[in-house]
Amino acid sequence: MITDEPTVEITKDVLQGLKIQKVYKDFLKEINSIDFSQNGQYLVACDDQVVNVFDIANMKKIRTMYNNTQEIDMVKFTKDQTHIICVTKNEPYEIWHWAFEENQILKKFSGHTKIIYQLEIYNQIILSCSFDDTLRLWELNQQQDTCYAVLDLSSKPDNRVIGAFDYSGNSFGMSFVEKENGQSINCVQLYQIRKFELGPYQVKKISGTTVIQLKFSADNQFILCVCSDGQIQILDSYLLNTLFDIPGNADRINVNVCFTPDSKFLITGSNSGYLYVISIQNAIKTQTQAGQLIAKLEGHQRKCKLVLFNPKYCCLISTCRNLVHYEFINSNLVIEEIPEEIENDKVIIQETADENKIKVILVMYNHNYKLRQIIKNSNKSSQLLITFQHLLKFSQFLQSIIIHLEECWYPPALKLKKKIKQNNLFQCFYQDINIGFITSTGQIKSTAFIYVHKTIREYLIKKICIDQKQERVRFLMHFFKIENIIKIPYVHQDYKNQFLKTNKFKNEFIILNEEIETHQSLFQVYKLVDDQIYYVKRIHLRVNFNSSFMNVFNTKDVYINIAKILASLSHPNVIRLYDWWIEMLNFQPYLFMQIEYCIYPRYISQAKNLLSYSYFYMNPMPHKQKQKHIQDIILQIIQALEFLKLRKIHLIDLKPENIMVTITVTGDLQIVLADFNPQITNQQQQCYLDYTFQSIGTLILNLILTFPGDATLRNNYISKFLNCKFEESLTLLDSWAQKVKNRNREFSFQLYKNLLLLVKSIITDSHFHDFHELKKSIQKIY
Repeated sequence: MITDEPTVEITKDVLQGLKIQKVYKDFLKEINSIDFSQNGQYLVACDDQVVNVFDIANMKKIRTMYNNTQEIDMVKFTKDQTHIICVTKNEPYEIWHWAFEENQILKKFSGHTKIIYQLEIYNQIILSCSFDDTLRLWELNQQQDTCYAVLDLSSKPDNRVIGAFDYSGNSFGMSFVEKENGQSINCVQLYQIRKFELGPYQVKKISGTTVIQLKFSADNQFILCVCSDGQIQILDSYLLNTLFDIPGNADRINVNVCFTPDSKFLITGSNSGYLYVISIQNAIKTQTQAGQLIAKLEGHQRKCKLVLFNPKYCCLISTCRNLVHYEFINSNLVIEEIPEEIENDKVIIQETADENKIKVILVMYNHNYKLRQIIKNSNKSSQLLITFQHLLKFSQFLQSIIIHLEECWYPPALKLKKKIKQNNLFQCFYQDINIGFITSTGQIKSTAFIYVHKTIREYLIKKICIDQKQERVRFLMHFFKIENIIKIPYVHQDYKNQFLKTNKFKNEFIILNEEIETHQSLFQVYKLVDDQIYYVKRIHLRVNFNSSFMNVFNTKDVYINIAKILASLSHPNVIRLYDWWIEMLNFQPYLFMQIEYCIYPRYISQAKNLLSYSYFYMNPMPHKQKQKHIQDIILQIIQALEFLKLRKIHLIDLKPENIMVTITVTGDLQIVLADFNPQITNQQQQCYLDYTFQSIGTLILNLILTFPGDATLRNNYISKFLNCKFEESLTLLDSWAQKVKNRNREFSFQLYKNLLLLVKSIITDSHFHDFHELKKSIQKIY
């Protein structure tokens, strides 16, 4: 989860360490505009007809909108992160206010008579510039669909005007071309938004070709002017003095330039596809006339037109026809690159695993394609699929394959292995290895196809748990015979049974692990088609369930309705449903739900719910760290509850056993809610809220210190806390805490007095009426 705290200071080393985390290929044409929401979590991008909204924190697309009537451009988030504005590229030339969650155009602003080439918004004020020679200001929430101010520049020689808001929302700047002594010169002016009619309060003329981009820095100290020939000028935003400029360059013509949030660096796209990072802080301090190029980032094969740095977090977006997401890499999630030098192509097995061994142990590069084909077609080798869940560097993964393939055989294979040449035991190729994130989380999984000698293949252990205590790593390897991954023919269903999918689960998924209960089962699965790991929940429906289309479409079955609800939701703290269907097994109807795989992949415990996470990881935490952790967890839960409440969806049972945990791609804890009740009526609403508040209070108490044992024992200490006087209850709880072996040595309930007072207030007083009130109280605690 992305927090409100900046996770890293933006420095030269950080910008040089920006690496591609994901490439989104969700567009039909070149992307024409991008924008971040104010909180930095969401990104909107447009390519004339398709508008995509991305959850940048979790690196996933959450919404796609199509418009077949008009080509659109200049997408911008409003203050409400579920609304955008954009312009139409064809007549009538309008500005649209678009609510993307409802996919509804709320208002169309009209007035421009030619193409609108610039659109800016700050709070409720919109600024637009058009080839009709006007700059216009609009009020987003006004009843009229017309502008409230117009600046006509039809008398100017160039007529092209560029505008931008400052970050205080009190002023805006504009630039246009004037004639002076027969020469064209740029005129930059500053206006007060609410006193527009009084004229500019600051005016400055600057040399150079026509200014085509104008931007304020986030600290409002500087104004960026980009000219048509690629020249970049930085102005003082108060007196409009030129602090320094970077000469024009053909590689920078008609590409975007942006500030970093700290206003110390510039990032520019290029026609060659590179991103250039330029330091301006020293140049401004010393009044020198050029910036320092500190990084050159790769990522595009064609022109990189747009670049935008996240306003809150260390994340950079650039575009061509694809959207490229860069982040600073400084964690255990680093995937190391393979050294370019390979000593030779022979497969040599050594007794110890080190970096040199990696260089010679695998046949990694494409020029070894012929050797790979020979092995693949050999009668002596058989291909296996390995799935591998871990939190390792790339070299460690390769070492693990090398070492543990030598160890994971049944005893009967030992004699056979001695008869086989060591370098024929197994082969692995670089192009057959794939490492990446599991769905939208920060969990890492690897898959590899290896070639094993047929004689010993049958003696390979199918599942092995590997524990490396020195590196504090524990992971699982699964082995599957390729020929066993055989599809069972689908049975064609007519349109009356479209929800019924025969053999879909067996055809599309490989089971890695399973938890089978009487009524429902949970499978951890690997899906070959998209090389991903998921959970699949299988639920037994009532025996007389009718699977015909209309019956399923109109059903009141709780589980199917939950599947329908989940399919419509997209929120980082709500479990994501990728697909659902019905199958008949032994003439019994079952509902299958393919959901997000959530687990906390650390060494002490592979926690998959908040109960095990709080016991193994939060109990040992020091006081301040734990209190901040509790605050973060509860705020995430409240965000999800607010999201669900707006859609009249309610949780069935808010307790730590039912709350899933995982990590984001930045390594932060992410809380995920999963169980919902779609059948609560309006009359039950207040009872539901009261029950939920009490559950949150109980949850906080559990997070302060999680006692081992079943739910009955945990509920006992909660009831003692509520029934005793406050100070007496703290003394009693502290005496019980001595029995929790993994608590922090400094732990005492006395350290959490403020939090415990809030808990008592939540559970017993019931004076909270909505989640917003509770959120404010939680935020004040820390």
